[in-house]
Amino acid sequence: MTRIRWVCGFGLMLVTALWLSAHPQILGLRELFAMRHEWVLLTGLLAFVAMAVAVILSLRPVTVEPPLGGLDKMYRLHKWLGVTVLLMGVAHWLWIKAPKWAVDWGWVVRPPKGPRAELFGLEATIRQQRGLAETMGEWAFYALLILVAIALIHRIPYRYFRNTHRLMAVVALVFCWHALILTEYADWARPVGWLTLVLVAGCAAGAMIGLFGHIGRKHRVMARIIQLTRFRENHVLKVVLHLEQPWPGHKSGQFAFVTFDPREGAHPFTISSAWSGDDSLYFLIKGVGDYTKRLPDLLLEGGKATVEGPYGTFQFDGPQQRQIWIGAGIGITPFIARMQALAITPDNRKIDLFYVTQLPDPVFVQQVEGFAQAAGVTLHIHINGRDPRLTGEVVRDLLPDWKSASIWFCGPLGMGDTIQANMQRWGLAPDAFHRELFQMR
Repeated sequence: MTRIRWVCGFGLMLVTALWLSAHPQILGLRELFAMRHEWVLLTGLLAFVAMAVAVILSLRPVTVEPPLGGLDKMYRLHKWLGVTVLLMGVAHWLWIKAPKWAVDWGWVVRPPKGPRAELFGLEATIRQQRGLAETMGEWAFYALLILVAIALIHRIPYRYFRNTHRLMAVVALVFCWHALILTEYADWARPVGWLTLVLVAGCAAGAMIGLFGHIGRKHRVMARIIQLTRFRENHVLKVVLHLEQPWPGHKSGQFAFVTFDPREGAHPFTISSAWSGDDSLYFLIKGVGDYTKRLPDLLLEGGKATVEGPYGTFQFDGPQQRQIWIGAGIGITPFIARMQALAITPDNRKIDLFYVTQLPDPVFVQQVEGFAQAAGVTLHIHINGRDPRLTGEVVRDLLPDWKSASIWFCGPLGMGDTIQANMQRWGLAPDAFHRELFQMR
């Protein structure tokens, strides 16, 4: 989280610095309409840069996963960039509209316009498009407001979010053209203009890939459902797939996007099995949303699926020979995969696993116990309502050597925040706490 905060903050500061190097006059302006011109340019640039980077990240580029901490962190950055687009877009719109309102209300007097220089060639051609670019940019901004609201309101079903979010590609293409036409002509010969041009190209390409549904296409394989097992007590469905095309293999803790119904689209699920090269893998899917609750009734053995991946860097590495795992609810899945891998290839680490559940299924718990025994992992089962709530204090009391360990957490966001803050307050190194931010909206 700290890493992507720095990436977001430093990136926006760098863009601002590049723009100020080309427009230092903004710092000395006092007249409203002169300020308006410069601030419209700056807020528009920041909104576009955030939009372009968000579009590029939506392509799920695996090359930037390691430096950003995994695809789950990239999607969190994507969300923050979307909010930044919204905030900068509102500021951009207000700098355009508010001075006009002030004139209409008689608060200020618009200064007379000076003579307009005669333009020739490409600059003249671009200038002729400004009116249309401004109008289309304004309507794209209104569409952006609606689409961002849909993305942020989690009560809206995923399938509606997914279908409407694809319209972001159209909005992005309009903003690319808007940026090309309305960027100051002199800026194209400056670093800020070069950056804008690169991002226009990247954003336009990314938008087209997203618009035609080709995101992650190179990482997709077809699969067939060969087994379905329902754990009724904890509302978990085990889906075993046979991969019908070559799979690159995966590491424990990684996830994939799985499509069972093209109309519903792909959903991210942690891969619950270790890779053994036998062309099969399985997922443990908990019925927590409208779609996943219906999966036990929708899926049939022999049915088709598409698997895209693998993604994620929640892979249990690091220098510490002591590890503490905390899996809450369906957050147990990456640890199940890791225990299966350790049963085959031990790594001689001392590991304690806390499995926190509110709805213990006897058969499911028995399987977790079997995986832990085979992997040499010490298992602690905490049942909400029966046992004390799992906190940092509980972990420290049970495991006195906790300071020498790395902690791996997968579960509810609030629980992770609380335990992480508590453990770091008592001296755990920030880079020793690893977590999966499994939230794609």
